Amino acid sequence: MISAGMPSYMEMEWIDETVAIGSWVDHRRHGLQKLQGIDLSMNARSLFDERFFFVGRRPNTTRVIRAAELLLELSNKGVKVMVHCYHGRDRSAFVVMVYLSKKLGLNYTEVFDIVRQGRPRAKFHQDWVDILTAEINEPLNAVIPGSEQ
Repeated sequence: MISAGMPSYMEMEWIDETVAIGSWVDHRRHGLQKLQGIDLSMNARSLFDERFFFVGRRPNTTRVIRAAELLLELSNKGVKVMVHCYHGRDRSAFVVMVYLSKKLGLNYTEVFDIVRQGRPRAKFHQDWVDILTAEINEPLNAVIPGSEQ
């Protein structure tokens, strides 16, 4: 969310009191990060594996879990972090979703709703949730948002 007095081109949006999601453009706007109180910028692109260009993009579960745990530790210390990828709607939203699941103890569908409230353009990737839950042996606790009966 853009704070009062912030330029309209600032795309970064806060998800909770210490974690925001932004794009590569936000990452390069160091002065605006200072105005928002950002202490650290995390590049979510490095947490995903790609086979060829963007075909076959998938989360590297070890890296995603480590990043989520790091976000949790930093959040507990009051450090403000902007998680970014290219557009700030897929990879960064997924990493923040995993972080919130650990922080709040909620399933991925519930935390995606929270992410979506803060970052309306965020996208849910059921295939990424399936990969994560299969590889870390967690119970599958997510369904596609909007498909609940």
